[in-house]
Amino acid sequence: MARAALRGQLAEWSIHGEVAAVAELSLSELVANAVEAEAEAEAAAAAGAAEEEPGAGQDVGVRFALGPGRLLVAAVDGGGGWPVPNRAREDDECGRGLAVVGALADAWGVTVDAAGKTVWAELAVL
Repeated sequence: MARAALRGQLAEWSIHGEVAAVAELSLSELVANAVEAEAEAEAAAAAGAAEEEPGAGQDVGVRFALGPGRLLVAAVDGGGGWPVPNRAREDDECGRGLAVVGALADAWGVTVDAAGKTVWAELAVL
């Protein structure tokens, strides 16, 4: 659903080709990480291993914004923790998402507030 929503918005903004493909891939990786973070926060809270973070257990959301020369895609989740790029081994099935985003995006980062965190990627558009 996130990729379809992004595709529709990119079409409205007349963004196509490589930038659109990189935006979709980046958003997909960010959402996958957010879903995993939410699941881990919920599992930890259910097991009593940690107090639930403010906003934990909320749905994962997405944001897109177009500014002068820049496209922002982001995944929002209520889980705590800071996303850290992994060093996946050659045969690992996961663990490359943030490395992919870092390689393709012009910038990426995290903002945290009382509701949770937003992990974003920024792409240059002409």
